[in-house]
Amino acid sequence: MSSASRLRRQRGYHAENMLRKMLERVNGNVVFRVPVSGARGNYPDVFVVNNLRRSITAFQVKSTTKNMVKIPRQQLYAMKRFLNAFKLYPHRVMVCAVYFQKDKKWVFTQLGSDKYLSDLIVRNVDESNWSMG
Repeated sequence: MSSASRLRRQRGYHAENMLRKMLERVNGNVVFRVPVSGARGNYPDVFVVNNLRRSITAFQVKSTTKNMVKIPRQQLYAMKRFLNAFKLYPHRVMVCAVYFQKDKKWVFTQLGSDKYLSDLIVRNVDESNWSMG
């Protein structure tokens, strides 16, 4: 494995753990990090179950030193397929969580049923449309 790809994996791991720690602070949340998710996996990077709210939220997590990131539609479809298995939860949510390292800023983009058909571009100037509370 090249040093560039190792660094990229470390950044991704770090971002997933930062998100996991933030999500664990919310009352009722049970957080899971899926270490086998990867670019070709059929699982989200992180997911959270909140039995108090009867919700499950799947996260595709990215970390970048650039001003934008592109999330391939295949990864968005994988989140949708994952959530479809949890029909007992009335609230199933897909979120792309992007950490912009230069800005030390998270942008959370919640996807609706009409927004996951194509690649998603998230920019550091975008506002989050999802919050943890």
